[in-house]
Amino acid sequence: VLVLLNVVLLVGQLVCEDREAPRGLRAECVELIFFDPTGRVSRNSRFVLFLAMMQWLQAWTGIFPNWYVALSRQTGSFHRFVSGVVIFVLVPASLLRLVVWFVKPAGIGVVQRFAGLRHHLVDSVLIISWSLWLLMASISIATPAAVRHSGFKPSFVRDESEWKHLCTLFKYTLFL
Repeated sequence: VLVLLNVVLLVGQLVCEDREAPRGLRAECVELIFFDPTGRVSRNSRFVLFLAMMQWLQAWTGIFPNWYVALSRQTGSFHRFVSGVVIFVLVPASLLRLVVWFVKPAGIGVVQRFAGLRHHLVDSVLIISWSLWLLMASISIATPAAVRHSGFKPSFVRDESEWKHLCTLFKYTLFL
């Protein structure tokens, strides 16, 4: 669902920014402030989708605390691809984008370039990529052997105190 919502937002923004788009379509885009990438509604929507992805990541790592062990013990090109993407692409690109954002944050109505691309495009692609990676990693560790190595324990989900702790972490997203 997160991937789909992010793709809809990204495609809508790209279509509305297209200078070659028919005049009627551009008029519709003006009315749909949701697709104005520098507007408050679009920026807030992208931030909410980012937080939802972060909460998903946090809940996932809470349920599978040793997910990295499960991924590293898997054999096959799909599992190596999933491990490599996070180590060599997603983490460095996300850290670089975070540093750029700390140094020079974009304000409302401001479009910045990052590696030749508009900042909102980079942000959307990163969120889509992380969401797809989480989906691929979930598929990768869904085998019985990998689940054993992932740290998942059914008793962890059944234990009320542990579950309350996980729910609190989920609710406050990385702040605890």
